[in-house]
Amino acid sequence: MDTKIKNKQLPSIMSKELLDLSTLKLPKELEHKIRRQIGAYEVYQWMQGEIYATKIPQSITEKEKEYIDDVELHEQVYEEAGHTYMFLKYVKDNGYIFPRSSSFKIASEKIIKQSDASFLFFVVNCVIENMGMGRFTTFYKYTDDPKLKIILKQVIAEETKHTDFEIKGFDKNIPQIKIDFILDF
Repeated sequence: MDTKIKNKQLPSIMSKELLDLSTLKLPKELEHKIRRQIGAYEVYQWMQGEIYATKIPQSITEKEKEYIDDVELHEQVYEEAGHTYMFLKYVKDNGYIFPRSSSFKIASEKIIKQSDASFLFFVVNCVIENMGMGRFTTFYKYTDDPKLKIILKQVIAEETKHTDFEIKGFDKNIPQIKIDFILDF
């Protein structure tokens, strides 16, 4: 970590509203450091989620020929890749590196193996995008890190477009959803 960064008080990433450690009666500096590291890990998890949020729309264009020229879908892939880059750069700029998690990979590979776009729209809209939006919005509200607020403001605006697009696809394909697979998943 850069010595200039080390010597100044960094924003906490995770505010006291998101992670209250006061009951542990830790020194303030240590409490701040813990909240910062846990917050950075959360951002890193978002980055991994965005990697797979990029792969799922790509798989839709590969499997469903009607979407191959869909500008909105290709734009979403591009924006998700941008989110991945912004989150990874943010974490690295703050001096953190974490091991890759296999849970996102396992879940997304199971989703991608499903043959029809209707299920992919359902998963992307109802699970990935909306859960991500909830976390991004909560962090935006409570973080005191101005750089993270800027990143999250852009991500939230783009994720809102993605959710709207996927709702259209979900509505179009809803009769085709395989309930037995959803229950099995």
